[in-house]
Amino acid sequence: MSYDVVSSIMGKLHRQNFPEFSDALADYNEKKRLNQEDYFDDRHVLHIEYKNGCKIYEHSNNILIILPARGGSKRIPRKNIKNICGQPMIYWPLTELNKAFDKSKIIISTDDQEVINTVENIGLHVPFKRPSSLADDYTGTTPVIQHALEWYERNVAVVDYVIVVYPTAVLLDIEDIIWAFNTLYEDEDCQQVMSATHFPFPIQRAVYTNQQGYAQMFEPENFTKRSQDLTPAMHDAGQFYIYRAQALREGNLLTSSNVRLHVLPRYRVVDIDTIEDFELAELMMKFIDYCGNKDYNG
Repeated sequence: MSYDVVSSIMGKLHRQNFPEFSDALADYNEKKRLNQEDYFDDRHVLHIEYKNGCKIYEHSNNILIILPARGGSKRIPRKNIKNICGQPMIYWPLTELNKAFDKSKIIISTDDQEVINTVENIGLHVPFKRPSSLADDYTGTTPVIQHALEWYERNVAVVDYVIVVYPTAVLLDIEDIIWAFNTLYEDEDCQQVMSATHFPFPIQRAVYTNQQGYAQMFEPENFTKRSQDLTPAMHDAGQFYIYRAQALREGNLLTSSNVRLHVLPRYRVVDIDTIEDFELAELMMKFIDYCGNKDYNG
C-alpha cells in the first residue's frame, strides 16, 4: 500500500474517530519526506540520540527480555504467529527489540512447537518449552514470567531487570522501552513501569444496562460535571512491562507495588483479540510505516 493511500485512509479515520491522529498524520508525512530524501535511518537515530546517556545500555547485561507466546488462541487461531504485514506477528516486536538488545538476552516462553519453529526461523533460539500446566486458558502472565526468569537465572545468569513484551505488540517503539527503563532506574522506590494509554472518554460517566434493561450510570454523581473536572483515567496498553527482578521474584503485582506509567498515544495502541482488532492493527502498521522496513538480524 502506498504512502498516499495510507495517508488518505488514516486522515479519514482521525477526522471521524481519533482527533489526535492529526498529530500522527503530521509525523507520518514528515517521515515520508525524510524517506524520500534517503535521510531517515532508525539505527543511526538511536545511536546518536539514546546510546550516550541512557541507562538501558549501561545495564544491558543485567536485563532479561521475555515474550510470553502461548500457542492456543480461541478467537484468532495461532494469533502470536499469524501473518500481519507479511511477517508472523511476533516478528515485529522482536525486530524492534533487536535495535537495543542482543538476541541472547531474549527468551520466548511458549508451549507450542509451531511457535518455536517460527521464532527459530527468524533467528532466535528457544531453549525450553513451557510446561502445559502454565499454558491453559486460566494461567496469568505473572507465573509464566516467573517461570522463564527462574529458568534463565538457574541456567544462564542472575539479572536485575526484566522486560516483558507481548508478541502482539506490533506497534512497539524501542524509544518507549528506553525511556520507561530510565524511569524505573531513576526511581529507587519504583518496582515496575507499565505501558498505558488514556481512555478516549471519561470513565466516570460510564453506563451499564440494569436488570430492567435500562441504561444506568456507575457514578451518577458525575453526570453534571465537566469533562475537564474529572480525573483522566488510563488503562494497560498491553505492550510492555519493565520490572525490577526482585519484585517479580516476590510476586509484586500492580495492586501491591509501586508502579509508574509510561503513557502511549492512543493511535499507537491496539489490543488484538478479534479479527477486527487484527485488521485495525495491520492498517495502523501501514500508517506508521512499519511494513517492509525491518529485518531481525541481531
